[in-house]
Amino acid sequence: ETSRGLEQSLIDAMVDSLNGWEVPDETRARRQHQLIMRRFYRILEENPRSSLYIPEICAAIRVSTRTLDTCCQEQLGMAPKQYLMLRRLNFVRRDLREAVPDGTTVTEIATAYGFWDLGRFAGRYKSVFGEKPSDTLRRV
Repeated sequence: ETSRGLEQSLIDAMVDSLNGWEVPDETRARRQHQLIMRRFYRILEENPRSSLYIPEICAAIRVSTRTLDTCCQEQLGMAPKQYLMLRRLNFVRRDLREAVPDGTTVTEIATAYGFWDLGRFAGRYKSVFGEKPSDTLRRV
């Protein structure tokens, strides 16, 4: 009985010591990743209409591509490139909804957000929003 009690006390002490080391590292890493994501969002907010590229963003926020990818996977559930694409598509959709159909074209809005291959753009737009960009513009 005494040996079981001693054994349990040793196990509890080992678990406590392991937990004590893991939590601060995890918390430190999580705080660092949150800081990186704040920098990432700030760059995006400062350049809403720019076609930003991952290497430029990484240089601006002083992290490696791999670190930014890890942070985005943790926080957003997707790679930064995918997030940038969805963000630009949403900006295009917003502008198409606010546009006057006779006063602007899908091409003008799409190219303003860096979509140069209009066929691919239209395909991505339809896969995300379920309609063609021209339908969104006409519906306004």
